[in-house]
Amino acid sequence: VHPTGKAVVREDQDRPLPARWEIEPPTLRDEDLTALYQWADVVVLPSRYEGVPLPLTLNLKLNHVLHEKVYLVAVHFTETPRVPDTERVKVTPISDDITRLELRIGFMEKADVPQGLRCAIECGQIPACDLRQVTYFTGHETIIPEGRQTGMSRWRETIFAFMHHNAQHPAYYFNIPTAQLMEIGVEFEI
Repeated sequence: VHPTGKAVVREDQDRPLPARWEIEPPTLRDEDLTALYQWADVVVLPSRYEGVPLPLTLNLKLNHVLHEKVYLVAVHFTETPRVPDTERVKVTPISDDITRLELRIGFMEKADVPQGLRCAIECGQIPACDLRQVTYFTGHETIIPEGRQTGMSRWRETIFAFMHHNAQHPAYYFNIPTAQLMEIGVEFEI
């Protein structure tokens, strides 16, 4: 007898947290919260290279927090099979606290954001940081086919929403450690 999906998830939820996840008591004072967030390095993975990424905007709107150091990392696949480490990262400072990075990945290479950050640190393009302590923010969009938008028939909206739902998870695709991932979701009606 094979267990159902819900049974497997329930079993997984009952397991104790791994030892590397230390649960700290809640922080209640504003000063303590500020201190907690200010030391953190944050990597935000936008869906486009330009503009302010939706995960950063929503985090700021919902949590009223902007971390001390924010890296906006966009992955760009090149037409060459491999990209040398010296050409892998293009850094554009936006302010003292926000830096935009473009990771160039060859079409034969696997996208690996932590490795790209490591390369940028080794090449002296960004300050050294403990990559095991970095938090990665990604956006998660849920498409709801409502038939309200003109230009796309209802059945196409439904297929688009289904295909979008089945797209590969960004953490796996970009080789991001899931214990360091924060997904911020939003629903879009089409």
